[in-house]
This record gives sequence, C-alpha cells and structure tokens, in this order.
Amino acid sequence: MDLLNAGGHKETPESAIEQARFYADYFAKHPTKTLINTCKEIDSAYELDLGESLYEIRCLMADRYFTFDIFTPVQKLQVGQLNLGDVDQIKEVLRVSNQ
Repeated sequence: MDLLNAGGHKETPESAIEQARFYADYFAKHPTKTLINTCKEIDSAYELDLGESLYEIRCLMADRYFTFDIFTPVQKLQVGQLNLGDVDQIKEVLRVSNQ
C-alpha cells in the first residue's frame, strides 16, 4: 500500500471528514475484518467500482484522518486497528495550510 501516491485526490475538507466518519462508523461495527475484505464488502454493498473505497481510505490515511501501525502488513490490517484522528485539529491544519 503506497500512501505516498495517494495524495492526488481533491476532496474538500468537509467531504473528507464525512467520508472519514462514515468509514470509522463502519469499522466500529466490524473491527476484526481486514481492511481489504471490508473494502470489497463496502464496494459491493454501495455498488462502487472495485477498489474505490480502498482508494478513498488510502487518501484519508495519507491525510492523517486515520492513524495505524505502519509495521502491520496491509494484508493483515484489521479495520479496528485504524483510529480516527482528531477531526477538529485536522480541519484547523487544513484551513491554515490553504490560506
């Protein structure tokens, strides 16, 4: 999983926060599922292109909406190991950096 190449997205901070909260709620309901299986499930349930939710989550991780242990191989990463960051602080940093 190459987070460095996920930075090409153009989400507004508000939509990124909504996405992060949606995924955090979903993760809380299924904490022992792997990230990859969860993304397949979300893509199927919401009729997204295969890999779309994984891309969105990668972007959120790259922007530090989610924190995780980088030493855990992505194939074994469970969604319960992804922690939603301080959304208000992230919002403030993004606001300041866009001025």
